[in-house]
Amino acid sequence: MNRPAGAQAAVLALAIASGLAAGACGSDPASSTTAGTPSTTSSLTSTAATTGADTTGSVGTTTGAGPTTSVSGTDGTTTDGTSASVTTATATQGAGGTGSSTTGTDTTGTTTAGEAPAMLSQTGLYTERAADGTLVLAEGVREFEPKYWLWSDGSDKKRYVYLPPDTQIDTSDPDHWVLPVGTKLWKSFISGDQLVETRLIERTGEGEHDFRYATYFWMAADATDATLMKYNNERLNAAGTTHDIPSGPMCERCHNGLQERALGFSALQLNHDLGGLNLATLLEEGLLTDPISLEIRIPGDDPVVQDALGYLHANCGNCHNDSPGLPDESVPPPQLLLRVLVDDLAVEDTDAYQTAVNQPTTASDELGYPWRIYGGDETQSALYFRMTRRMIEDQMPPIGTEVTHDEGLAAIQAWIQSLPPPP
Repeated sequence: MNRPAGAQAAVLALAIASGLAAGACGSDPASSTTAGTPSTTSSLTSTAATTGADTTGSVGTTTGAGPTTSVSGTDGTTTDGTSASVTTATATQGAGGTGSSTTGTDTTGTTTAGEAPAMLSQTGLYTERAADGTLVLAEGVREFEPKYWLWSDGSDKKRYVYLPPDTQIDTSDPDHWVLPVGTKLWKSFISGDQLVETRLIERTGEGEHDFRYATYFWMAADATDATLMKYNNERLNAAGTTHDIPSGPMCERCHNGLQERALGFSALQLNHDLGGLNLATLLEEGLLTDPISLEIRIPGDDPVVQDALGYLHANCGNCHNDSPGLPDESVPPPQLLLRVLVDDLAVEDTDAYQTAVNQPTTASDELGYPWRIYGGDETQSALYFRMTRRMIEDQMPPIGTEVTHDEGLAAIQAWIQSLPPPP
């Protein structure tokens, strides 16, 4: 949505100050594509993606940490010389999620392993960009997609993973995979027919915080490489599209909510036959330390229920979980937990059912909705109401989206209407 940069930065400031949770980067409801052209129709489960590029117009600066955040902005150009809409925010957490602060403006985020490569081609993703815009993947890089997508205002996506040779994913906890050191995951965003950005998460060491986050910007439609963004910069309406490139701290905000950091590369999300690397392939190739049944799925015999739980899992569960999830000061106990677990065999077993359905709110008194989900009536449900909000502090997800997702709302509405009311 092409809004003035100042207005977008103000919303970002509200989101940071509010301490809300979910949705800037990670797993993903989908836009289907044919012959390299993404369609505008999106679905709750995934399909595919393609290519393209970028430029924009005005500079803003966001400063602050925690509950105090201020916003200012003036027109200008970025350090790469392109006219663009960019905000710069001071971070409250280092790139590896260690709690170290990144201060000042236009600083590059680093982990203990050092700075990310300056160009995307140096990360090991691809060897060249073909004439049709597709990336020729480097040896060992494989494409994958999650069954349930994170809504990103209609942007299409491509996802890739590299697992180092002779390694396995530690799946002793099937809900929280431990990726081997050297694992890299990339996600490219395509807005319309333009390839706008590619994000990288890399496991850099054995420590729980040893992850590197980096974002690369495709500056032109015919670009053969993408340039590393300054870690604290956010590029708004990138390339004149509706797609915003988040800052590193915004990526941390979602990905650090789960100990594995990789939000859509998981047992439930990869158990499908949609193409690309999936759970069955990982099992066949001996890439998992502990076998996981191919019978696992989002519980429920009714597609209405499965679609709703899958949507909440992908769009809300990245923050609304207990591993580590949100701090108690953001959502006072009892927590609202929306991530589905492998051992959830019945709908009633899920945290979403137990902590949301006919449960009172604990952090939304000002909204006038006393129930998280009021069975049978979405109009009395705080969860549904917040999903309908955009450009205000109360929206959910709080960042990473400016447009409500009609199909996602329809899925949640249908499920709520099927539930019994509070006793």
